[in-house]
Amino acid sequence: MIDNDVFIVFVALATLCTIIIIGLGFLPRPSREAAIWSGAFVGAMCASYVWLAGNVLGLAPLRSAGIGIVLTASMCMWVGLRARRAAERTYLAPILLLGVALTALIVISAETSWAEIGFRAALLVAAAVAAATTSELFRMGPLHRDEILPLALASLAFIIVTAAGVVDGALRLARGESLEIDGGVLALRALGVLGGAVYFVAALVTLLLLVREERAGTHHALRFDFSAIARDRLARAEVANDLWWSVLEIRLDDPIAIREATSTAAYNRVVARFASDVLSMLPAEADIDQKSASRYVVLLPRPDASVRPLLSRLLARVATPTEGQGIETRLSASIGWAPVGLLSFSLDTLLAAAADAADTAQREGGDRWERADDLAFLDNAPTGNITDARPA
Repeated sequence: MIDNDVFIVFVALATLCTIIIIGLGFLPRPSREAAIWSGAFVGAMCASYVWLAGNVLGLAPLRSAGIGIVLTASMCMWVGLRARRAAERTYLAPILLLGVALTALIVISAETSWAEIGFRAALLVAAAVAAATTSELFRMGPLHRDEILPLALASLAFIIVTAAGVVDGALRLARGESLEIDGGVLALRALGVLGGAVYFVAALVTLLLLVREERAGTHHALRFDFSAIARDRLARAEVANDLWWSVLEIRLDDPIAIREATSTAAYNRVVARFASDVLSMLPAEADIDQKSASRYVVLLPRPDASVRPLLSRLLARVATPTEGQGIETRLSASIGWAPVGLLSFSLDTLLAAAADAADTAQREGGDRWERADDLAFLDNAPTGNITDARPA
């Protein structure tokens, strides 16, 4: 039997992690992924008490139930990561059903000769989900390399330890040895309990950083329903036949290259400087939606003749070095410009056109603006005298 002190460590850490993720993560930044991750930590905390009770009372099925719940909680990390990137399917229900099945398998086989086989099979399934978790973390790219590191390393360690356990079991069976629990297996399980505690602490660090990330931007004024407001303004503009509206997509050039070449602190100063440039150069009546630290979408009420010099001034401002910009490299931006007068009053059309124009600006080397002038975007383009425009 594993020493109770090992389980007490897990109970204490699981409880503390649950309080932190809910108090500092979900409550101040409520979201679907935060709710899933918080639920996973609550499950791990409850499982730790069940696990400890089973060890104190010497009840193998109770200990096994705790193991199954902990494995299910760890698999929910993957579900939350899929929810964070707005995947079409998060597979929450299948993962919970899989967790119930694994828990039932471990509990039913707890006092039989199949106990070790059931336990290692459950670990193997959980390790496969841990591999999927690692894949989801790496999909976030280098912009989140510091945030994902703790959970990625813990997941990889879990996969390695599980693989070692499965190989050990296979070798024992190949040699005709029994999988009965002995001193070596108990030592490995005690190490697994401590490893589980470390895993959830690593998960706490990564997930808390992701939950608390300012996805709507560091400027509090940017936290609003941009889509609803923009659609309302454009609908009223269409009624008034007001063509003096545009959608802009403003992107910092090469953010991934900047992130890979700098430290976290330096990159944060770069994007903070970029945010300051965008916010200070745009007029007060512009509606701004920060899609990421390096990408903004703007609804701008200005005639074409006023937009051109505004974009040129913004590009010049971004490219002007300052002492606090974080790196020595000259910064630049790419801007896509979609005027209502050329396209339509449809926000979706304008957003798509501005994004395509920004793509073109970046392909042309950046540090420029491009106006969307492809009428293939349109079913119905507003009529008017539209003059051609080229990047400044």
